[in-house]
Parts: sequence; C-alpha cells; structure tokens
Amino acid sequence: MENQVKEQVQARKVKARLRMLQHAQRVSGNVSQTCRFFGVSKALFYIWKHRYEKSGLAGLRDQPRRPHNIRYRIPPEIVSLILRVREERRYGAVRSSLYLQRHYHAYVSPTTIFKIFRRHRVGRISLKKYRPGPKPADAPL
Repeated sequence: MENQVKEQVQARKVKARLRMLQHAQRVSGNVSQTCRFFGVSKALFYIWKHRYEKSGLAGLRDQPRRPHNIRYRIPPEIVSLILRVREERRYGAVRSSLYLQRHYHAYVSPTTIFKIFRRHRVGRISLKKYRPGPKPADAPL
C-alpha cells in the first residue's frame, strides 16, 4: 500500500517536470519565464532537461541522494584493531587514536574512532576506573 502511494507521488512529479519542460519548449520558448511560472530555479530546470535528454521519462524520477562512491573507508583490519584496543585497554576515542599512532603507526582521527564505536554499539567506559579513591586521613604521628 505504501509503495503504491510512493509510485503515485513519483508519477505526479514526473508529469509536472515533463509539463515544465514542454512549456519551455512549446509555449514560452523562454527558460527564465518558465522557471518563474513554475517556481523552479534555472539550475534545476537544466538538470531535469539534461536528465530527460539522456534517459527520457526515467530521468525525471527522483534519484537517490547518497553519493555513488564513498571516498575513504577505514579497512576492516583497522576497525577490528580499534575494537580490540577498546576491549583490552578500555581507552576512549582520543587515547585509542594516540595508542594506534604510537604502537601501530596507523592514524585514525578520534572522531572516526568514536563513530566506529557507535556503529558497533560499544558502550561507554565507566569513570570509576579513572576516578581517584578517597584520600587517607592525616594520621597523627
């Protein structure tokens, strides 16, 4: 049912975009006037125009917004190393980054390490380990 509604919405968008392209070509002959009439920027008009020329009606459909390729991924070996360091040493993101640099000559930013922790649902570290205990009372001599 939900997919059917999405398809109907998509079909309406395609129809409106095609109507806009046809209006510019047949009725006004002026892209600026057409864009003003339909309330669309000229840049978007030309994007749809090039897509239509390249792919036909399929080019006027909404396309995914995620990038085609992700430029840099942390290798799985490094990710497993980060998780192992976290498990064994109980370091946070900043200390893990420094530890990897010093002992493995691999730089991964603390922000990236923190994202890896979140992605793998690694819990927070208890502060008890780092909190100093009670100070001994001064004993009389």
